[in-house]
Amino acid sequence: MNKVPRVNLKQIGAAANVSIATASKILRGKDESSAETRRRVFEAAERLKYRPNLLVKGMQTGRTQTIGVILPAESIYQGAIGRGIHDELIARSYVPIQLWVGHGLSSEAARKLELEQIHRLIDRRVDGVILWPLDSSVPEEHFGELWDRSIPLVTVDRETSSADHVGTDDVVGGQLVAQHLLQMGHKHFLHLAGNPLSSSFNARRRGFVEAIGETGARCDVVEVPSVKQSLELARRILAMNPRPTAIFACQDDVALRVYTAAAEMGIAIGRDVAVVGYGERDYCEDLYPSLSSVRQAPHEVGRSAAKLILELVEKGNSDDAPTKVHMKPELIVRKSSSGV
Repeated sequence: MNKVPRVNLKQIGAAANVSIATASKILRGKDESSAETRRRVFEAAERLKYRPNLLVKGMQTGRTQTIGVILPAESIYQGAIGRGIHDELIARSYVPIQLWVGHGLSSEAARKLELEQIHRLIDRRVDGVILWPLDSSVPEEHFGELWDRSIPLVTVDRETSSADHVGTDDVVGGQLVAQHLLQMGHKHFLHLAGNPLSSSFNARRRGFVEAIGETGARCDVVEVPSVKQSLELARRILAMNPRPTAIFACQDDVALRVYTAAAEMGIAIGRDVAVVGYGERDYCEDLYPSLSSVRQAPHEVGRSAAKLILELVEKGNSDDAPTKVHMKPELIVRKSSSGV
């Protein structure tokens, strides 16, 4: 295979019979030369297979046109956010550099790795960072590492008090579930709650529990240490006497374990107990009975986060209050909670 030789502006200028400065300006769209001159330069660039050196451009302008993205790639939801970020950045001629902090680490090790990943992006002179924080109590020193260098930051999904943020309005999501189950006539509720260090899970819990509490109905809360452990919790809950008539799971994968426990115990979901999940996974409609769930818009979350980080890159850091974008979710009602 023949290698494509490196081509510079001097060669482009010689081939098009123009100066280096003119060739450079035309290729950057900054020149008002005649149509004929521009045609010669573009044809020479194409013939010689010229590609601009963005590293040099970055040194000249202070912009690398790269955005660091620290986002897990372990779930469909996270993947959809990542695709949204990618699609918007690429459309704006920026390139994402994606890193993440994997599962299975201790809290201390994970926090250390998160900071190391931030340093990797700083060292590569990214123009901004989009971050899925480990949890809502992420050390401010992590953010300070960016802000001290005037690097804008936007968090996704997990909200903190100090950073610009794009995510789902999970309080509204919890409220939608509560309103639906109350309308179905339920009086005894149970919420399988997620990790309390996650702002998303906390918001769902708050919206649901407060909406139920306003009616005076009974609402129990059981925290789920992990999806794997939720099956045993579901067995215990379904064995309760009296058993809750409606269960709201913090995510669809937890609701799926309720289905498994109910099948083992001969309990009919949708008749003996209502179940609602969160996240609108692909399998919700295929379960029997089909699972009611709260639909989010992860691709749009990603696109909005990319739009926001580029706005911050353009205007630079300021002392303005952080921008918070909360996208409204939608409850998809199916047979697991509709009573039909």
